Amino acid sequence: MPASQPGQSLTDALRAAGFRGEIETDSALRAAMSTDNSVYQITPDLIAAPCDGQDVVRALAALEAPAFADVALTARGGGTGTNGQSLNRGL
Repeated sequence: MPASQPGQSLTDALRAAGFRGEIETDSALRAAMSTDNSVYQITPDLIAAPCDGQDVVRALAALEAPAFADVALTARGGGTGTNGQSLNRGL
């Protein structure tokens, strides 16, 4: 599986790193997160919602593995961007 489509392997790595937040692979939720207030649409491979700052550190630690070198990490706010700034593949 290409690193740009992390799927279950990244989910497993996040859990192994102690990530406590939500990890979503549901296609309907990923479709909802594929848009913002712009005309662009890019579906993320995986959605992670950290519980706290330590979860962010855990996610970054998991992404340091060579298997995930090509996985983009994109932060998302309220989805009100008008230029697609919060849209990306990856996590």
